[in-house]
Amino acid sequence: FKPDQDKRIQLRNEWGIPQDAQVIGMLARYDPLKDFETFLRAARTLLPHKPDLYFIIAGTGTDQAKWGSIPPRCIILGEWNDVPG
Repeated sequence: FKPDQDKRIQLRNEWGIPQDAQVIGMLARYDPLKDFETFLRAARTLLPHKPDLYFIIAGTGTDQAKWGSIPPRCIILGEWNDVPG
């Protein structure tokens, strides 16, 4: 893993995330075993107390999933191919 400041700035601009905001992400294919519901429950719990917090979900099938209610400041990206190996 090697941080890339230029890419960080670019992606935050694309996603509408302020440069000084905190971001928590989950990268996994959409599958019940990945327990996305717990991730979303945590987001719903934290967001009212942290106005500078954003959540990102990326992975195969996440953009096609039947999510129900998505909390504010939670971005679903779908399959993400730009992950360092």
